[in-house]
Amino acid sequence: MLSFEIFPPKKEANISKIYTVLEEVFPLNPDFISVTYGTAGAGVPGKTAEIAQTV
Repeated sequence: MLSFEIFPPKKEANISKIYTVLEEVFPLNPDFISVTYGTAGAGVPGKTAEIAQTV
Protein backbone atom coordinates (compact mmCIF):
# COMPACT_ATOMS: atom_id res chain seq x y z
CA MET A 1 0.00 0.00 0.00
CA LEU A 2 1.29 3.43 -0.91
CA SER A 3 -0.11 6.67 0.47
CA PHE A 4 0.87 10.30 0.85
CA GLU A 5 -0.12 13.01 3.30
CA ILE A 6 -0.39 16.60 2.12
CA PHE A 7 -0.09 19.53 4.49
CA PRO A 8 -1.72 22.77 3.32
CA PRO A 9 0.62 25.77 3.23
CA LYS A 10 0.78 28.37 5.96
CA LYS A 11 -1.11 31.60 5.32
CA GLU A 12 1.81 33.35 3.66
CA ALA A 13 2.95 30.38 1.57
CA ASN A 14 2.10 29.82 -2.08
CA ILE A 15 -0.23 26.87 -2.72
CA SER A 16 1.16 26.21 -6.22
CA LYS A 17 4.04 24.12 -4.84
CA ILE A 18 1.55 21.57 -3.54
CA TYR A 19 0.08 21.15 -7.02
CA THR A 20 3.57 20.62 -8.42
CA VAL A 21 4.19 17.88 -5.84
CA LEU A 22 0.81 16.28 -6.58
CA GLU A 23 1.69 16.12 -10.29
CA GLU A 24 4.84 14.22 -9.31
CA VAL A 25 3.10 11.69 -7.02
CA PHE A 26 0.00 10.98 -9.14
CA PRO A 27 1.97 8.76 -11.58
CA LEU A 28 3.02 6.60 -8.61
CA ASN A 29 -0.65 5.56 -8.36
CA PRO A 30 -1.00 5.85 -4.56
CA ASP A 31 -3.82 3.99 -2.83
CA PHE A 32 -4.85 7.24 -1.20
CA ILE A 33 -3.70 10.78 -0.47
CA SER A 34 -4.82 12.41 2.75
CA VAL A 35 -4.98 16.14 3.27
CA THR A 36 -4.27 17.34 6.79
CA TYR A 37 -6.24 20.36 7.98
CA GLY A 38 -3.23 21.88 9.73
CA THR A 39 -1.07 21.55 12.81
CA ALA A 40 -3.15 21.97 15.97
CA GLY A 41 -6.12 23.09 13.87
CA ALA A 42 -4.18 25.97 12.34
CA GLY A 43 -5.35 25.33 8.81
CA VAL A 44 -5.94 28.07 6.30
CA PRO A 45 -9.69 28.32 5.60
CA GLY A 46 -10.58 26.98 2.17
CA LYS A 47 -7.11 25.65 1.28
CA THR A 48 -7.63 22.16 2.72
CA ALA A 49 -10.91 21.75 0.86
CA GLU A 50 -9.38 23.12 -2.35
CA ILE A 51 -6.47 20.67 -2.19
CA ALA A 52 -8.72 17.72 -1.26
CA GLN A 53 -11.04 18.49 -4.16
CA THR A 54 -8.08 18.45 -6.54
CA VAL A 55 -6.88 15.12 -5.17
